[in-house]
Amino acid sequence: MKTLGAEPLYTELKCELVPSNHGTKGINYRVFLGYVNWNRSKDNGKPAIVVFMQYGNTEIALHMPAHILIEDLELVMEAVRRLSR
Repeated sequence: MKTLGAEPLYTELKCELVPSNHGTKGINYRVFLGYVNWNRSKDNGKPAIVVFMQYGNTEIALHMPAHILIEDLELVMEAVRRLSR
């Protein structure tokens, strides 16, 4: 996972890729368990589940919210449940 700034905004511990029905193969919801550190101060990360869109094997849309299609919602929620256990 890419980091932004001196202290990382996102720190990923583990993730699942959930295929989306956006119409193009290779578009996935990247659902991850990790830490978010909104003010980027040292040792201030909070546990969180975060969803990004991932295009292909490497391109992660860090600056755009994931638009979860209603038809994909249950698959994404299943990944959230598995990761949060």
